[in-house]
Amino acid sequence: MPIHQPDTPVLLPMILESQDAGSTSRLYIEQAGERIRLRLKETPIAPRSVTDLYRQRGWEGQLSRLRNAVNNAPYPIWQTTTNGRILWANTAYQNLMEACDQNITQDAQGVHYPNLFQLPGRGCLQRDRYRACVALAPGQETLWYEINAVRSELHTMHYATDINAIVQSEKTQREFVQTLTKTFAQLSIGLAVFDRKRELTLFNPALTDLTGLAPAFLASKPSLRSLFDALRDAQMMPEPRDYQSWHENLDALTDAALDGRYTETWNLPTGQMYRISGRPHPDGAIVFLFEDISAEMSLNRRFRADMQLNQSVLDQYTHPIAVFSANGTLHLKNAAYDAQWPMPDDIRDGAIQIDQRPEQITDLMHNISRWQKHDANGIDWHALTAQVAEIGPEVLSGCHVTLDDGTPRSIWVRKLPDGATLICFGINGSHAQLVKSAQRQAIGETASCSD
Repeated sequence: MPIHQPDTPVLLPMILESQDAGSTSRLYIEQAGERIRLRLKETPIAPRSVTDLYRQRGWEGQLSRLRNAVNNAPYPIWQTTTNGRILWANTAYQNLMEACDQNITQDAQGVHYPNLFQLPGRGCLQRDRYRACVALAPGQETLWYEINAVRSELHTMHYATDINAIVQSEKTQREFVQTLTKTFAQLSIGLAVFDRKRELTLFNPALTDLTGLAPAFLASKPSLRSLFDALRDAQMMPEPRDYQSWHENLDALTDAALDGRYTETWNLPTGQMYRISGRPHPDGAIVFLFEDISAEMSLNRRFRADMQLNQSVLDQYTHPIAVFSANGTLHLKNAAYDAQWPMPDDIRDGAIQIDQRPEQITDLMHNISRWQKHDANGIDWHALTAQVAEIGPEVLSGCHVTLDDGTPRSIWVRKLPDGATLICFGINGSHAQLVKSAQRQAIGETASCSD
């Protein structure tokens, strides 16, 4: 029957051709007095040959395979009319109906399948693809599907594919991006991400604080060149000797950033110091990091000044002083130590055997070899080495040694914080005062290095 009612009066008799595929039928509508007579006439079937019988048997087998393939498909498939009424649905669709507490209904007009998916209100495209979700029974999860609709003149076939993993992944990615955005907003390091077209696609508030560039300018997605031009105009970068050449060499800067090799320190006219680093980013993008290192550099300068001052103070002592760290490495020494124990031309490897871990005696072995070389009376260096390498309570004891030039020396060992060891070489009984004074200086020096 026609889908739509005719707009004009119908003249009888009327003949309607069936819209089925294959052999068609005809419906005759005639006026018979006060009644309407309907006659359905099938197309006569011609006598079949053996070939036709085998062909029909093949079609029936193919039809059975197709019916099994569609009904056993793991994803819902259904057919609708042009007005959205479901004509047929496979087993997966019916199982989904049960999971959603929906049932098939039947009345005088036929069987009705519930519409589980909300169809988009788009035009009649021959092929369409859209996403739709189905809410299961109350309190359970929501399932997401990607639906491919293939339309013909009379019907539409719908194929739904499960995309829950994709939707969950996209949700996780959005939450991750939101988390990163919040994290970037809290960073004190300026962040500028340029895409493969070298346009600014992402920045954080610290970039505006450090560079003084307006957020509206940064939000307009300026190019890499435009950003550096703006930094130069705002005097937030050191003035190059030849800006034109520097401007032309921005491609080399970009290549260095892609390799992770770009790092510069900018001394600004304001007295601040910025460290600019370029790093590669996925999909050919690059990210530049702007970090204010003014306080760090100032601290380093003060630290170096303190180190030089402490070394100068140690050099004022006329007695040799040396400090070894917990792993046996020579950490500090004064000028008197270098004068008293000059570096020999050759040092015999393994001259002294000490039953200690190698990391504890690396430089200690070297220096004890130097001391032993200038020993005239042959003291027990093994005992001294064991005392130096001892890990435990503080030790303050001494032994006497006569150098090969006849100078008498007393060796005093004192444990310092963090396992360090102070060794003093005194003369004429001045050891105690010397050790205490040198110990205070070495403790201060060790604490400065630890900070």
